[in-house]
Amino acid sequence: MTKVMIMDFGSRTHAVGGVPRVASVLFRDLKNQFNMYYLGYETSYLKKGRNTIMLSRSKPWLRPELKSSGLTENWIMRAGYFFLLGRNMLDLGMDKREILERVRKIKPDIIVSNSVWDFPILRFLRSNMTFKSVYIDHASISNSNVSGYFSKEGLAVTLGTGLTAMSLESAKKKFFGFFDACVALNKAQLSMLKRYNSNVEYIPNGLDKGKCQSNKTLEEIRSAADIKEGDFVVLYLGRMFERQKNVSVLIKAFNRIYDNNFKLLLVGNGQSLEYYKNLAGNDGRIKFVGEVDEKELPCFYKAANLFVVPSVWESFNLTMLEASAHGIPILFSENALIDDIKFTGAMTFKTHDPGDLASKILLLAKDKNTMKNTVISSSKIAFRFSKSNMLSSYAKLFREIVD
Repeated sequence: MTKVMIMDFGSRTHAVGGVPRVASVLFRDLKNQFNMYYLGYETSYLKKGRNTIMLSRSKPWLRPELKSSGLTENWIMRAGYFFLLGRNMLDLGMDKREILERVRKIKPDIIVSNSVWDFPILRFLRSNMTFKSVYIDHASISNSNVSGYFSKEGLAVTLGTGLTAMSLESAKKKFFGFFDACVALNKAQLSMLKRYNSNVEYIPNGLDKGKCQSNKTLEEIRSAADIKEGDFVVLYLGRMFERQKNVSVLIKAFNRIYDNNFKLLLVGNGQSLEYYKNLAGNDGRIKFVGEVDEKELPCFYKAANLFVVPSVWESFNLTMLEASAHGIPILFSENALIDDIKFTGAMTFKTHDPGDLASKILLLAKDKNTMKNTVISSSKIAFRFSKSNMLSSYAKLFREIVD
């Protein structure tokens, strides 16, 4: 049986979100078709177990107090980090020679990369052994959100590849050309990736509706967030990472809504969390829930009246799929509404305009016809993108790449 290793070094700093979630789904749900292995860090979605090589998080590169100070967004700090990462000069939680020996024992036929951070280790492994490689473009490195050779978004590629490319375009060619196949999560990526790799598959994310398996009841969750009968609950669920997720616009929008019956639930964790708490100030309507177990997520969707995706960019948002599967109306920023779901006619707001977002939230809360139409348009998404289709597409790609 073909051996497939799922690799995710990006979860060292992004332990929550779509990247580790997709990694865990592929590892768990393709076991009946392939011998599946995992190389990366423990996340809330995937714990140490059989066929896993879990790396230690014991030596983070920045202490928590430095992370919250904004240094992780400092250009010099990021440049230095990716330069050292690209030259395999950082502690990864396991010596790279030990990683090589453990991977050699497995002898994977395919290694699937979920993060640009995997690239230096993939290059090191390939210089010492033979395998096929697949890259999933979660970070939308192929798209225009990477604005320049030395931009914050571009550093992972240009410095991660060793600073040997002469331009951003040549860095992308070097990066994507390394892989035997690339996976585009949306149609825009598909078009762009074909410029750099001749073997590109379009496999959008898919998730099926889950049941609430939490030890807490829905009533307990509502009580903890001080949600009363008749309250209109707005939900954001995801990483607290301002440069992409743009949650500040949602908090600022609530500053323009003066009705105490409106509540905002912010579920998740990340390096921008303290910034968001300071921005919210003493507004008791804004509740920071923190990171929750994956099994509890459906309970929060059930507690909400509206789900907001405020992102500056998205590749293919998993929480959007879950909200759709639970029948919750979804309000997208204009940037977050990717071409793949425009067929729904979903409602949008101007990405960086809290006033426009506030007015759209109020419209949905007050106008029953607008709310009904938004529920209908949002529900269409889950029907189009299922987990079974996603898994069968990956299985087909893996078989083709080793034939």
